Amino acid sequence: MINEWQRAVEQVVVPATVNGARVLGFASPNPGAGVTSFSRAVAATLARSGADVLYVDLATPLRKGVPAHARAANASAWKEAVNDRAVGVQVVAPASLDARFYFNNVRWLRGEFVRMLRTYSNIVVDMAPLLGEEADRVNAIAAAAACDAVAMICVQSALTQLDMARALQLTGSTGVNLIGTVVNEVNYTPPGEEIAAAIRRWWPSERVGRYLSDKISGSELLR
Repeated sequence: MINEWQRAVEQVVVPATVNGARVLGFASPNPGAGVTSFSRAVAATLARSGADVLYVDLATPLRKGVPAHARAANASAWKEAVNDRAVGVQVVAPASLDARFYFNNVRWLRGEFVRMLRTYSNIVVDMAPLLGEEADRVNAIAAAAACDAVAMICVQSALTQLDMARALQLTGSTGVNLIGTVVNEVNYTPPGEEIAAAIRRWWPSERVGRYLSDKISGSELLR
C-alpha cells in the first residue's frame, strides 16, 4: 500500500516540509478513505529520508482506562511510544478514553507537539474523520487545528459535495492550515470507461467499437 501512495505522498510531503511544516496531519471527511495507510506512507517516506519521525495515532477508538489522578496531565495522557519496524518510526497514541479531553484542547495538544519536536524532527498525525462525532475518538477538528499543515484524503466514488463543503467549512472556521486534497480512486469507475464498455458490448462493428471506446476511455473530460 505504501508504494501505491508514493507519488501522492511526495507531492504532499516535499512542499509541506520545504515550507517548514513539521507536524503533518491527515484526515478525511468520512471513514474509509485510506487516511491511515496514506499517513503511514508519509511517515515511512520521511523516515527513509533520514528524519526522526513520531507517528501519532489519533484515529483509533479509545478504551476506558483507569484514571491516574496522581500523575501529571502530560505524563498520563500518552501511551509510551513504541517502535514500528515495518515503517521505521516511533508510534504513540492517547493513553485511554479518560485522556480524551486533553486532546480536544487545541492549545494543550499544540504544546505537546512542540515538546515532542525537541526529540523528533517530524510528527505525522493520523486523525479520525472530520465529520464524525464518535465519543470514543479524539475530535479531528481540534487535532487538525494543532498541526502545522493538514491534507485531506477523499474517496472519489463516495464523497458528496455536501460532505466536502461541510469539511471545508469546519476546517476554515477553526483556522486549520489545509494544504491540499489527495483523491483516492479506489472502486471509482470514470464515466468514460463506463461508456466505453457499453460501446464495446453493443456496437455492431468490433473495429469501430474498439476505436470509439479507446477514444472515450482516454478522454480527460469524462474522468
